[in-house]
Amino acid sequence: MKDLLDRVWRSIKGWSLQELDTGVFVIRFEKKQHLDMVMRNRTWMLSGPSGALLVLFNWPPTGNWDKVDTSSVPIEVQVHGLPIMFMTQTNAVKLAAKAGSLMDIHNKGQEGIMGWKFLRFKVLVNLNKPLFAGCFVPCPDGGKVWAQFRYERIAALCYKCGTLGHDYHWCVSEPVLVKNR
Repeated sequence: MKDLLDRVWRSIKGWSLQELDTGVFVIRFEKKQHLDMVMRNRTWMLSGPSGALLVLFNWPPTGNWDKVDTSSVPIEVQVHGLPIMFMTQTNAVKLAAKAGSLMDIHNKGQEGIMGWKFLRFKVLVNLNKPLFAGCFVPCPDGGKVWAQFRYERIAALCYKCGTLGHDYHWCVSEPVLVKNR
């Protein structure tokens, strides 16, 4: 694990790793700015055959790490396929709610059209539920466009069933269908 994280965090020096339990580690940083950078850029997808997801949490004040809820993690999401007139903060808030609990919207200081090729926001995602793949968005002309959700730093995500750990080529599940409300 240490060698793998050394490659992921190659610019960070002065950190240590201690395994507390199977799959549970304590990572200590000598410099607070390194801890801040790692936490700001979490969630980390580690390369390798399993495509493991490194879920990071601050040490709880009580010291009881086994009581920490590790089912939800912050993930950056991009929404592609929207017409430029739909790239607004209002729509970002509505679409983010379909993926999880909204934490931040990129370019939120701008009014009106947000000027990207896609909407981008950070949400707190429950890993025990399928990830939201997308939805149809109604257009003023009566048609619909597909808004595709892309989760950043998530390599092994199946867009058929919405779960982590495999892609749709290996999926044996029925597709998860979500009705627009």
